[in-house]
Amino acid sequence: MITLLFAFYATSGAGIKPIIGIDNPVPNVPAHGEWGLNLRIEPSGWIKFGIVVGLFDFFSLGVEYGGNNVVGYGDVNWGNDLWVEVRGLLYNDGENSLLIGYSSIPYGDLFQNGKGVFAVLGRDQGIGIGRLGISGGLNYAIHESRLDGFADVYLNFGQVHYFILEYILNSGTNHMNVLSLGYLNHSLSLGIQFDLKDITGGNMGREIQVFYRESF
Repeated sequence: MITLLFAFYATSGAGIKPIIGIDNPVPNVPAHGEWGLNLRIEPSGWIKFGIVVGLFDFFSLGVEYGGNNVVGYGDVNWGNDLWVEVRGLLYNDGENSLLIGYSSIPYGDLFQNGKGVFAVLGRDQGIGIGRLGISGGLNYAIHESRLDGFADVYLNFGQVHYFILEYILNSGTNHMNVLSLGYLNHSLSLGIQFDLKDITGGNMGREIQVFYRESF
């Protein structure tokens, strides 16, 4: 899938750290008092709207809602429920971090009822030309009763450029080992990300996400 992500960020001199790779959570949360809006337009025709708030430096809460066929002809098929994501940062020393959470936000055909309960361990370290972030985690999709694994690597340089490599095991299905690539560019409040999703699966798709992040 190709993902086009427009991201509006409140940035500091040190730049911002993403809270997702492409579809996977990475072990970061919005800062205390930071809030964000997002719009996600998926290849299947779903459009989702969301808001996330950093309630503490270690805890955030997000809510999303959406529907299918929002743009086009015919009736809109709205979702039956609000989707939620709760994150708690258990450990963070500036480089190493451990995140746990729960998400019912669906992601295409891989997790139609959300990732469920997840835990992510990661490291973000300077490498001369910029910073390298590596993370890996496990999630238990409650509705599917399925344990899965995932990993992300991102290279950040010039504070505004991110190259992202993402992997999803997608265990217990006929379509395992999903690999995706992404590029994010953000400067001041404006950013744009291009993703190639499922690059080895023979059926890449396209989606668009738009973000706005600000502080109270």
